[in-house]
Amino acid sequence: MRLNLADWDSVKSFAEQYKKSKLPIHILMNNAGIMAPPLFEMSKHAVELQMAGNHLGHFYLTLLLMPIIEKTANANKNGTVRIVNLSSLAHWGTYWRGIDFNNINNPRTYNAWLAYGQSKLANLLFSNQLQKRIEGRLGLQNVFVNAVHPGGVATNLAVGSAYIRHLYNATFASFFILTSEQGSLTQLYCATSEEIPRRGLKARYFVPTASLATPSWHGRDERLAEELWDWSVATLEKKGFSVPSV
Repeated sequence: MRLNLADWDSVKSFAEQYKKSKLPIHILMNNAGIMAPPLFEMSKHAVELQMAGNHLGHFYLTLLLMPIIEKTANANKNGTVRIVNLSSLAHWGTYWRGIDFNNINNPRTYNAWLAYGQSKLANLLFSNQLQKRIEGRLGLQNVFVNAVHPGGVATNLAVGSAYIRHLYNATFASFFILTSEQGSLTQLYCATSEEIPRRGLKARYFVPTASLATPSWHGRDERLAEELWDWSVATLEKKGFSVPSV
């Protein structure tokens, strides 16, 4: 099944196909990403590309799949369902108010790295608010939502960034850049480790390797998380996409 997180028609089609498969969902890893394109770009649905793909695509996909997640969790009360959202240390470097809702689609205020940090902050805020709603509104205690900074990983994520290419090619970079295998370890920990339910680790932020960390002040802002949720629903619905209530 094909999936393009920056194209919400693709997200909707994928979710519909997955529902037809009748398969459960025990682990959902939201880890697609676009990093710091130097020039402002819009998605197919006219939203800044990083916010459209890094946040809204995962937001929409997760909510479309929530009935399956809920069914899976209810069918196995002694087991768990894990949702792992790939954030980044870059969430510290964003616009002054955290999420600059009024200028997300403004090319004149666009800064590649601040916009990337904004989208990664959105991943973190989404994790926290999703956990809160799953417990408070759905009454599910065995669904664990966490956010992860994978570390500096050698992937093709930054193909548009000359600075990152230079950093990776520099002699000293090998001491700081993780392999894809190393970079996946913290995600795998959140997705599979028995420590997660045993320690009750929910709506937490992890850094390599499998270590708890404190997110930025914006990343702990519950009011901002609620505002982001409302903005996300409104943006998708304005573009003609019905968003399930959670």
